Amino acid sequence: MKLFNRFYILLFALGILVFACKEDQSAASFQDVAYYKVKAAAYYVNFDAHGTVTDDGQDIVELTIHPNGEAVTITSSESWCQGTLITVDSKSYLKISTDPNLGETRTCTIEAMVGKGADKQGAIIRITQETSLLVNPVSILSSSELSEYDLTVKSVGTWTVSGEQDWCTLSHTSGEGNSTIQVAIAENILLEARNASLIFTSGDLSVTVSVSQMAALPIDDSFEFVLVNAGTFAMGATPEQTGAAANEKEPHQVTLTKNYYLGKYPVTQKQWALVMGNSPSMFSGDNKPVETVSYTDVQEFITKLNARTGKNYRLPTEAEWEYAARGGNQSKGYLYSGGNTIATVAWYDSNSTVNGLKSTQDVGTKVANELGIHDMSGNVYEWVSDWYEASFSADAVIDPTGPATGTKHVLKGGSYRNGASNLRVAKRASEAETTKSDNLGFRLARSID
Repeated sequence: MKLFNRFYILLFALGILVFACKEDQSAASFQDVAYYKVKAAAYYVNFDAHGTVTDDGQDIVELTIHPNGEAVTITSSESWCQGTLITVDSKSYLKISTDPNLGETRTCTIEAMVGKGADKQGAIIRITQETSLLVNPVSILSSSELSEYDLTVKSVGTWTVSGEQDWCTLSHTSGEGNSTIQVAIAENILLEARNASLIFTSGDLSVTVSVSQMAALPIDDSFEFVLVNAGTFAMGATPEQTGAAANEKEPHQVTLTKNYYLGKYPVTQKQWALVMGNSPSMFSGDNKPVETVSYTDVQEFITKLNARTGKNYRLPTEAEWEYAARGGNQSKGYLYSGGNTIATVAWYDSNSTVNGLKSTQDVGTKVANELGIHDMSGNVYEWVSDWYEASFSADAVIDPTGPATGTKHVLKGGSYRNGASNLRVAKRASEAETTKSDNLGFRLARSID
């Protein structure tokens, strides 16, 4: 019995010893896990110059402290950047704030540490604050066309901008705080690129925005002209013009005293696009005549073309147009421009159907007239410069330009959707200067200096 009791006493003593050993092992493992560490939910925080967090960040960073409740020391490397430890619902957070930045971009570090000396451990959070003057974008590359761009300015204080050009203007040139500036760039009609530097200044800071605009496309070489020598001719309802209308009478003598150039073809869609940057035509095709353009549209085209080229392009007068259509001083007295067989010289309602649809056709694909000029009968009606009047005087005239005023302008030549009688060289039509139609186009003339 005594032996049995001694056995149990011994067994109990061994149990206590084992339990004590387990307690010591537990204490040793506790010292090894996350000893005095501080973890942060974020290690980089960015602020703008005003002190507001950017990039959807937070100025409050959660800290995980192990063991919980350990004293944390907060230090900052710069006086403009502060960190404060706060507790919310038993959780620890680092509240970060900055002073307004009046200079260049700057950085600092905030340390959240526990322990001392060699045992000190924790989290280091890096703070970046933007410069007090920020402009975006800092470069603009523009085509030669008219264009607008927005510049975003971010500033703590007042700012100004200089460097405007007559072709590069700003909606405003000074401000305070954040702002958006509109940059208006005029069309470049020169064959050289151009550059401007917009210099933003705030205090001792400056930011330069570079503006570059591409050169205008060379377009002068795309137009072909035929020289029309001066001469005298009979205009209007001359004998070969069978079926002449009342507004073609009376036939009368016209003398043109100056040589001039007239377009070999009507102005094409490609040529229009080079100058205007758009395509108004109903029927698409680079070499088809431009159409659906009013007299007013044509004048805008000519103004831009002259500004780009330094030339003096214009519409022909009605007399210049008809003289050239008849073959000038080489005239053979044809009914149509270039011949008496309409299908040979013109696109009109009986031969302009493609895939079941009447439409304009590429210029220069029919026989030219005596001067080498194409499409003066058919394809598209052509605007001329004269105001319309309902009849002619029988008196001889020299270099006529038509009435001084009017409500409509003269159209000549007929079109792809007209019958043959409308394509005679003497035929006259008229429309208001704002009229647009898919059978109205034009060709250019140029005086010889």
